[in-house]
This record gives sequence, C-alpha cells and structure tokens, in this order.
Amino acid sequence: MRGLMTSVLMFAGFAGCNYAEDDVPADARVPHDAPDGCTSPEELAKLELVVSGVVTDLATGNPAAGVTVDIARAWSTRGFPESDCPLLGTLVTAADGSFGPMTIQAGPRPGIVLGGQFLAFLAHGGGIAPTVSDTRYSCTQGPCTLPAHALAAPSVGLAARWRAGLADGGMPDAATRGLVAFTFRELGGAPAAGVGVSAGGVFSAQPLEVGAQVRFLETTAELAPPTQATTTASGTALIGVDVSKPEVYVEGMRGSDEWAATGSIVVPGWIFVEDKTVYVPPPQ
Repeated sequence: MRGLMTSVLMFAGFAGCNYAEDDVPADARVPHDAPDGCTSPEELAKLELVVSGVVTDLATGNPAAGVTVDIARAWSTRGFPESDCPLLGTLVTAADGSFGPMTIQAGPRPGIVLGGQFLAFLAHGGGIAPTVSDTRYSCTQGPCTLPAHALAAPSVGLAARWRAGLADGGMPDAATRGLVAFTFRELGGAPAAGVGVSAGGVFSAQPLEVGAQVRFLETTAELAPPTQATTTASGTALIGVDVSKPEVYVEGMRGSDEWAATGSIVVPGWIFVEDKTVYVPPPQ
C-alpha cells in the first residue's frame, strides 16, 4: 500500500521523544493536495527517528501477527501523506505483534506549531480492519528513539459487525465511510461514561445526531442501542460524519467536565482510533 491518509491533527495525543497482504480498496486511498510535490530525500535525511511498536486485537488484547504497518508523516503544511510520495517505512508485525525497531528519515518541517510533529501508523492485513493512529514527537535533531507505539485494531469480523449495526441504526454509507473510534477517559485513565459528543471544525463542533452520526459501544464488541445518547461504561463512541476535509475535531461534555477538541482522521474504509483524557484547568 502506497500513500494514504491526510493531514492529521492539531490536538492528537502526545507521545514525546526519547533521545538516547490484503489489498487496500481503491476508495480507501485519500485525495490530497500537494502542489509543491514530495519532500526531497535530502530534506527527509535531516532527521532520523527510530520507531517501533505493537499491534493488538482491540477486543481480545491478543497480539496481531502478520499485520503490515505503513509509517508516514501525519502533519504537514501541504497536507499529508501525498498518495504519490514514498512512505517513510513499512514493517510487518511478528508473532508477538511487535514491529521494528526501524530507523526512518522524517526531515524537520517548517511551520509546525503546537510543540511537535506527527507520524501516522497505518495498519492493514493480518486479519485486522484497516486502522490508523498517530503519535506526536518533539525532537528536531536526531537520531531520536520514539516510545513504542501501541495500536489496538478491530478485527475484520468485528469491524464488519460494527458497520452492519451502524447501518441498521440509521448511519448512511456505514459500510464504507471513515469511522473514528474515540474513547473518552477520566483523569486516572478509566473510560468515562455519560459523555455527550460533538464534532466538526476545531472551533465549530456541533452535537452529533445519535444513530446517523454517532453510536456508542456498550462493550468493545457490542453496540449500544441507537437511542443511547452518551458514552456507556466503555467510554467509546463510533463517529461517522460527512466532512469536506479529511479530518474532524471531536470534543465531549459531561456537566462541567470537558474533553477538548481533538483532531481525528476521516478516511473512507478506514477506522481512526483515538482517546482523550478529561481536561483539567490549570491552577489559578
């Protein structure tokens, strides 16, 4: 698989930096806008990153072997990744679900804000549904070793059951639309129940229509009824919205609790997995 996805996300989870088989359907390839072409090998060579990680089955927690993991840049002033530009690297998971380590060249990019840059890990094959997640890093002078990236992906069968249930509950194009599997978390990391979900632009999120735009997971494997209006004990929402851009900003509210807007990729045929911890205001 060459090239996928698109610009990722201003508010994705921070990962920090430690210095020391199946074919993807054509409609899952993301449109792009790269008028100035691909980043040159000379620019990419200016920063080396060592990447590694593990892919597990979302429902069982078991390691997922034989999964192809493509690595690409996930935030660029041009939009990313361009479908006609090379990936930064491709790995296949071992029997224990691990991939890497691999040294990639990710070249520092001008114009990056918010204290970091992003990589996307695009996992497919090996019995899992096409799944993507991202990580942010802050190093600018390498080589840098990034923390191992953990990606929990639904199986092909589970994703198919999700999509069938979403269609039955009134979500248009549920079989093919890009989905965001978004987990809201309490301060200690536990899933947060009772959260209402909004999505849209970074400053223009609107409450989502239950059934047509969002469903909640009762458990990892089971959808809550289409009338369920907030997260259950699983803390997870499956979001499928029609958007003109390949990302959506998701936020949550529960009384005075707030989960700040978090950018999430929307790619036809793919599932983007993300989570967010409740916002804690700084001390006065």
